[in-house]
Formats: sequence, C-alpha cells, structure tokens
Amino acid sequence: MQNDSGRPALQTPGSLWLMAAWFGVAGGLLEVAIVGTRKLWFTTTLVVSPQLVWMIPVDTVVLALGLAGALAVARYLVPRLRRVPSVVLLFPFAFLAVLGPLLAVPRLHIVAVLVLAAGCAMQAARVLESRPHLFPRSLWWMCALAGLLAVGVNARMFAEERRAMAALPKAAAHAPNVMLVVLDTVRAKSLSLYGYERTTSPNLVRIAGAGAVFESAISTSPWTLPSHASMFTGRWPHEMSSGWRTALDSTYPTLAETLQAKGYVTGGFVSNLIYGSRAHGLDRGFLHYQDVPVSIGQAILSSSVGSLVATVGRLRRWLGYQRVLNRKTGTQVTDDVLSWVAQRGDRPYFAFANYMDSHEPYLPPEPFDAKFGPRLRYGTLAHSPVDAFRPAKWSLSKAEVQAEQDAYDASIAYLDHEVGRLVDGLRAQGALDNTLLIIVGDHGEQFGEHRLFGHGNSLYRPLIEVPLVIVFPGRVADGARITEPVSLRDLPATVMDLLGVGEQAPFPGQSLAGCWRDDGTRGCGGVLLSEASQRVFGAVQPWYPLSHGDMQSIVADGYHYIRNTTGAEELYELSTDSDEQTDLSGSQDRRGVLDRMRALLRERQPSAASQE
Repeated sequence: MQNDSGRPALQTPGSLWLMAAWFGVAGGLLEVAIVGTRKLWFTTTLVVSPQLVWMIPVDTVVLALGLAGALAVARYLVPRLRRVPSVVLLFPFAFLAVLGPLLAVPRLHIVAVLVLAAGCAMQAARVLESRPHLFPRSLWWMCALAGLLAVGVNARMFAEERRAMAALPKAAAHAPNVMLVVLDTVRAKSLSLYGYERTTSPNLVRIAGAGAVFESAISTSPWTLPSHASMFTGRWPHEMSSGWRTALDSTYPTLAETLQAKGYVTGGFVSNLIYGSRAHGLDRGFLHYQDVPVSIGQAILSSSVGSLVATVGRLRRWLGYQRVLNRKTGTQVTDDVLSWVAQRGDRPYFAFANYMDSHEPYLPPEPFDAKFGPRLRYGTLAHSPVDAFRPAKWSLSKAEVQAEQDAYDASIAYLDHEVGRLVDGLRAQGALDNTLLIIVGDHGEQFGEHRLFGHGNSLYRPLIEVPLVIVFPGRVADGARITEPVSLRDLPATVMDLLGVGEQAPFPGQSLAGCWRDDGTRGCGGVLLSEASQRVFGAVQPWYPLSHGDMQSIVADGYHYIRNTTGAEELYELSTDSDEQTDLSGSQDRRGVLDRMRALLRERQPSAASQE
C-alpha cells in the first residue's frame, strides 16, 4: 500500500514516530491488563500503584519513542537502511510492545520470554504491514482508553475518600490528635538520645525533653510488617497473618479503624514500599493513604521493560547512579504530612508517618552525607524495583563496615532533622499542644554484631531494641526516663488510655502510661516477646541464627532468652552483658532462670511447647 507520493505508507518520515506511539500505547495497555489481573485474582501482595493505568503506557511510549529516535538517526547516517522492508521497521516496535506484557507474567524464564516476544512480534509485524491505516485511527482510541482509565481511577479514589469523610461520626469535643512517627530500621544504640557518642539525634533529644523516653523498648519482630502490625493491633506476630508473602488480614481491629469509628480523620504516609504499602494491609482504617509515589522514578519502574533497564547493575555503575528510583525521602514525607494536617478541618486526626531514610542503601542527602565521614560510594549494590542492598556484607573489611555505619548514622541524622521539621511544623499550625506524639522505631540494624548484618535474621538487641518517645502535654511527665523494658505491642492500648477511652479499647496489652503515673496505679514492663520467622528469607547463611528455624525471645527479669525451633537456647544477663557476648544457657547457676524463661515463653507463644 502506498501514499499519494508513491512511497510505502510505513516508509514516510513520520511513520517511525507513529509506529512508536501506537506500539507503546498498545503494549502498555496490555501490560496494565496483565498486572491488574495478577493483582486482583492471583497476587494480592503485589505492590502496585493505581496510577499504573497511565504510568505503564507513558513509560512504554517513551521507550518506544527513544527507539524511534535511534532508528531515525541510524537511517539518516546509513541511507541504505531507508530501503529496508516495512515489516523490518515494524518488528523492533512490536517486539518492545510484546516484551513488557510477557515480562509481567510470573515464572516465565527470560529465554522463553525473548523467544515468545520475537515470534509474536514477527507475526504482528506481518499482519500490520498490510494495514497501515489502522495506526492513526486506533491510536486515538487507545489513548482515549488510557486517559479514561486514569481519570476513572483517580475519580474513584477521590469519591471513596469523600464518602468515607462524610460518613464519619461526630468526634468528642476537644478530642486530642494522634501522631505516630515510625523511624524505619533505626536502632536505639545509634541515637545520641540513648547516649551514643555521635550527635545523631539532637532534635529527638529536644522533643523528648517534653515527654517520656523509654530506655528499653522492645519490638515484637526484627522486620517491618509484623512489627507495624503489632503496633496497629496490639497482637503478637504469631497471632497475625502478616508474613513474607501474606498481608495483615482483618481478623483484628487496627488503631486507625478504632479511631476512625470515633470520628477521627485518619491519614497514612509511607515511604517503605517493601512491606508498608496498601498491598500488605497496613492501610486498613486510613481514609487517606499515600504509599507508592507519583514520580518519574515510579513511572520508570511501573513498566516491566523500564524496571528491567533501570535495575541493570552495569548501567547504574556506568551512570554512577545508586539510589532507589521510587524511594520517598524524609523531606517528601514531612511535606505530605504537614500539608494533609493543614487541610483536615476541625476534626481530630490520627496521622501515621513512616520514614525509611535509614534503611539500606544509606544515601542521605547533602550536607548529611558527609557528617560522620566521607560520602559512601557503593561499589556494588543489588537493586530491585523497591530496594537495594549490598550482597555478601559479611566479607567486608572493618574499614568498609565502618564506612557503612558512618553512612547509617548520617542517614539517622537526616531523618532526625526531618522529624524535627515535622514537629516544628505541627507547632506552627497550633495543634501540637493537643496532640499525642509517639516516635518509635520498628526494628533495628546490625553491623557485624554476632557476624550479622541487616535485619530480620536474628533477635539480638541491635534488632529488637528501638527508640520510643511519647509526648503529650499535661498527660505525660516531662523529661521522664523509663528504665523498665516495654513492648511496642502495648502502643494501641497506650493511645486509647491517654485519649481517655481505654475502657472501650479492643486492644490487648497494658497502657505504658502506667510507667510514669504516681496515682497508685503504676505498672510497667512485664514479659516481652519477640519473634522471627524463617519464612521471611527462605535460604539464609548457615551461621544465621534464623537458618535453624523460627525464633522466639523473651525479655524479663533482667535477662534476654532466645530459642529456635531446633531447641537451641541462648541466655544473656542484660545488666552486665549489654552486647550479649556471654551465653549463660549452659550455666548451672542459671538453671532456675532458664526454667522460668521457658515457662514464660510457653505462656505467650503456645507453639513453643511443642519444641521441647
């Protein structure tokens, strides 16, 4: 088929750009359909943004236009390429359009994907070569479909939030606000608030002066999802569904649901997309929940081909680019929270802010990046769409480990700066005097202690002892330092107690307000349980404690007791061995302590009884 000039229709100057746009939109819409099907019917924990309905087509169109530009340059420089058959011109665009959707299909080997993509692309090119009139006509219809999907998705989210707001019951007069700030992957021992020699948390020190600091707050888990789930429901990890491949289900009410039922406007602002997204159930009860960002980086990672290209290690090293493309910075989280709080109206609010700047890779912005040493330049980083980590960290030299810890401390300093900015912003809005503020870590991090790095692989103190600060003017003692160990599991009960509705709370556990009360009802601490599941990592290094099976630990009576499913036990006396270097489980002098710890574990983790 020829145009009026006698040239084949697909050989005209604008044909490359038309083909690029057509195949880009077509391939993008097909991938949207596949990803949507996976999300709705097969993989509920798949982390995707509702905005993928337009992000994926936009990304694939940009990639296709880039290919068209490269071909245009090649045809200009090599004139004989202008005479190649139309089917050859169509093939690379068809291949790109088919490749993305096939990559979105799980469990297909990359070789099978490439072969299938090539075969499908050749057939599509042959069919479309004789039908050039289909390109301009159908392109507009496909663009209209993508636009309608984008408008529909956003209109639905807006309408759902408005309906939920309109359905809120009336809140109690002068009901206090609640602000829960989670410092993702921050351990207590790296904060100057807890005596660390480096000035990593001056803002926390300032903020904590108006409230209570808990010297030993114990997380229920050494990784994100079950730890957050406990802080939201007051339940131990073994009671909940939250796991590596399973989201938090609706078995137990959450703090957000309970406060929403009391007329609170609820908003969640999450930078941890690995386990903090809507897909993992932490959004339950929040009228407004911001997780996956709308950004250029997220758009690139939305499509399978874009994600594949963006996570190529050699390309990143050549470009000198190390950051996770879709990670939200602390600055973004702070800005989003303050903007939302300013627009909430007269209702009390419950806001949840998750900051992830201290999670690997440790790449704080200037000027924090060089605060405790030279800026860390990673030689090797393994990237996934939502995370990056250094493999084989146990083989690093002492100098390399120190460089990572320097960067971690600098990341905490940046995070501390943002938390300070958040609190100052709330104060400027005039709402802080009637706000219950809780600042807490979800779990810690390891830098070679017990030959371990990262988190999720043990239950030693660097992973489960986290910062906890509670500030509530007039209801929390100023400058209090609570020495008794406490559990993050008790946070929901604490919130409801401090709001004056503790008797109506659906949460187990005890209120931490008993740690500073002097009205005769003082009670604090108790027996604290932490748990780690081997299912989080699957294959782990053989020296990892978690490689031998699931683990549980008890902190009580000044001791830390650790046990795994093989029956292996460890016992440490915390007052004399804060670094947990001397295992007392084999000491005859501690047989009574060991028996008591076993009994306490059986009471709180019934499955432990079957391990003996």
